[in-house]
Amino acid sequence: MMLKRWSIIIIILFLTVLKSMGQNINPPGLNCVTNQVNGDVLLQWSLPVNTCGTFVSYDIYFSSNINGPYTLLTSISNSMSTSWLHSGANGNTQVLYYYMRSNYNCPSYNQISSDTLDNQDPSAPMINYVSVSGGKAVLNWQISPSAETRSYIIYRYNGGFNPIDTVWGRLSTGYTDAGSKPDIQSEEYTIAAMDSCFNTGPFALTAHHTILLHANADPCSGLIQLNWISYGIWNQGVDNYKIYLSLNGGPFVLDATVSSNNNNTYQLALNNDNDSICIYVEAFQKNGTFTSKSNKLCFRANLLQAVQYTFLNRASVELDASVTIEWLPDINASITNFQIQKGSTPNNLNGIYSKVAPNPIPGLMSYNDQNVSTDKRAYYYAVLTSDSCNNKSLTGLVHTIHLNTLPRPDLKNYLKWNAYEIEYGQVDAYNIYKMDASGSWILETSVAGIENSFIDDISDEINGIGTFCYRIEASGNLNLPNGQTIAFSSFSNKDCLDQLPIIRVPTAIVPSGTNHTFKPVMLFTDLNYYLLQIYNRWGQQIFESTDYATGWNGTINGQIAIQDVYTYLIRVQSVAGKEYTQTGTFMLIR
Repeated sequence: MMLKRWSIIIIILFLTVLKSMGQNINPPGLNCVTNQVNGDVLLQWSLPVNTCGTFVSYDIYFSSNINGPYTLLTSISNSMSTSWLHSGANGNTQVLYYYMRSNYNCPSYNQISSDTLDNQDPSAPMINYVSVSGGKAVLNWQISPSAETRSYIIYRYNGGFNPIDTVWGRLSTGYTDAGSKPDIQSEEYTIAAMDSCFNTGPFALTAHHTILLHANADPCSGLIQLNWISYGIWNQGVDNYKIYLSLNGGPFVLDATVSSNNNNTYQLALNNDNDSICIYVEAFQKNGTFTSKSNKLCFRANLLQAVQYTFLNRASVELDASVTIEWLPDINASITNFQIQKGSTPNNLNGIYSKVAPNPIPGLMSYNDQNVSTDKRAYYYAVLTSDSCNNKSLTGLVHTIHLNTLPRPDLKNYLKWNAYEIEYGQVDAYNIYKMDASGSWILETSVAGIENSFIDDISDEINGIGTFCYRIEASGNLNLPNGQTIAFSSFSNKDCLDQLPIIRVPTAIVPSGTNHTFKPVMLFTDLNYYLLQIYNRWGQQIFESTDYATGWNGTINGQIAIQDVYTYLIRVQSVAGKEYTQTGTFMLIR
């Protein structure tokens, strides 16, 4: 019985010792150590959580050598302190290392040291590779050797390295750049470490970039020429590049291994027209385990079919005064380029725009030419098509419509335009549109396709301000050599005119009769600019008014003027701001 009792006591003592050995005093969370301008060093920490005993101090140890020995620098007696300044540390001229401990009145508890931090900005990690995955650039790096590291700043090159994102956590080692475009450009990156106090260290020693893969297919020879940007970034260099190929949606398989001394090129043979092909290149590190993938290129094999035709569809002037040209390409041909040609005459066409053929080629293509003066002239256009074997096809010409309008003094507007011309096209009619007071275009009338002028009688529109705007539309059909018949519609420029002011005056007034006031009747004038003057036969001015509502009542200084011939002068402005003057005589009858 006594032996059993001593066994229990020994077990209890052993468990008590074991428990005390497992209790620790947590240190402050030393976040960052920062040099000040004058060489002082600022330490900043987060408060620890300790539940044993009473607080005594936070103890700060330092050394000029990371391996020590470390000396107690100071003790902080305020348990709520989170920073301390090491004055006179000369931190700008030397590297100092610090760690902290919490001192609590907790017998038998272990004091745990914080991370050891130095007064330098956190060291940049080494980048392992930059690759492409899912159409985006992916970075991978090694953990920063600086214990104070709390995050990593990712920098992308755009005329200089600019920060694009922050990755939190010292142990983080990867990042995907959602804003990258590795399919169209090589994206280059570097990285820096940042501590909790936002002190950012230097860039990584070596920036890494994605491999940009290009492919140039030659349907004439049935070959695809691959070339890519070298990944000569690793210290050990590139061992080789592997080309992976997916055919018609199948899995990627190794197609070839290319030496790193092969100028980053490879020639791939096309076997079947219309095959669906995807390719990417992967660089393998020499004497290492890292790799870097390029962007993926996917396309459909298109063995040469020479261009057979290109038909013009229309050329029309838009309301913004630009010109839209449309054409019908040979969608079965291996077209590489379209060139728009323009000129003011049929014999001086010049290339104004080149467009790489899209894949696939749509049945109708267009170009909007904004470098035009459609209010001054019409233009000739043609489209030159080139295929991948340098075969060329030039369309005939299309000639846009240029409209000129002129006011006539008989309340008529004269419209004149050139004929709309297009290869294989026949104009059936010209539709004449006029803008109404609301700004809407109203079909005024249509004339035969052989006409190129029209006189618009506006005598029933004398209540307007005198501004009239017109457009001409050519309508007809294309009768193409391949048997197609396609309706077309092409507009002219918008042309506006201001009708001439119309001024009508009485030939005589009778002050005591019915027509007792001399006052003009006017159309298409701006009444804010009006002058009426009356002169007697000796040239003396006897009346003047700038108010259209006020005419001459046949009196001079309140007395009825003598019966005689008088002269008038009327000066007005059109709504366009042009000044008009009309003079004449009239008879005053008593």
